[in-house]
Amino acid sequence: MNKVNFIKLVVIISGLLLILSGCGASLENARKLNSEGKRAEALAMAKELLKDDDVKVRIGAVNLIGNIGGKQAGEALIDVLDDPPPVKDAAIRNLGKLRYEPASKKLVSLIPDARGETFEELAKTIRKIGPVATDELVAKFSSLPDNGRDRHKRMILAVGPTVAESIAKNLAGKSYYDNKANFDILIAFKNPKVANLLLEHIGNIEIADMIVEGLTKLGSSAVNASISALSMLKGRSGDTEMKERLIEVLGNLQDQRAVPLLEEMTLDDADRVRNKATTALRKIRGF
Repeated sequence: MNKVNFIKLVVIISGLLLILSGCGASLENARKLNSEGKRAEALAMAKELLKDDDVKVRIGAVNLIGNIGGKQAGEALIDVLDDPPPVKDAAIRNLGKLRYEPASKKLVSLIPDARGETFEELAKTIRKIGPVATDELVAKFSSLPDNGRDRHKRMILAVGPTVAESIAKNLAGKSYYDNKANFDILIAFKNPKVANLLLEHIGNIEIADMIVEGLTKLGSSAVNASISALSMLKGRSGDTEMKERLIEVLGNLQDQRAVPLLEEMTLDDADRVRNKATTALRKIRGF
């Protein structure tokens, strides 16, 4: 390499280093502004850095925006959700940190194409945001045809039992067929919280049989909740059908913890309740 070419190479390398150090310095300056309490200035600088060519700089800017917080930070992070990973993943994670509810619809729209870390970050963030995001997720799942629900079902299961309340809200006013997919997911959680949510609907004649079936499939995680619900009806006149359903559930679950209460229910005012309780006790005792 001759001297002229060598000098040109040095100039090019020096220029690149200057550009890179300038971006780093800008990010450091933004962080410094934030540490000094100058959040508006820091946010403005960080938003400019979201356009940087360096992925590490963009991720640093996303994380800084998450640290700054507030509505404008959330809005800025939503705009980054169309970036490729890992910048997108950092934006999703920081939206969860901010619990930024207005991002829910956009986050749910990412589910069909989400893979690997992106999928995991989406699940964590939807869980952190809470009811607004889980309601959006369940609404989208319910609106899809049966053959297009797999990705959203996987997401619901990944989010976990916190989505159960959003599912339970959609049970009333729908047929057994329409509710079957939702019930299958609820039962898959095998969580006592799900039992309590189902019990809220046991008085609804439209889906009562499905509630009984669902509580039975929950197994041991439904025992205490069902005993508690039946105990509240003990000694009260009326509520015959609800008593019968709860007794049927406890008989199906065949758990010894229910025996004392069922023995008391054999003294109920209603013949149907007494007979149901006797049948349930036979199931549990085996005679």
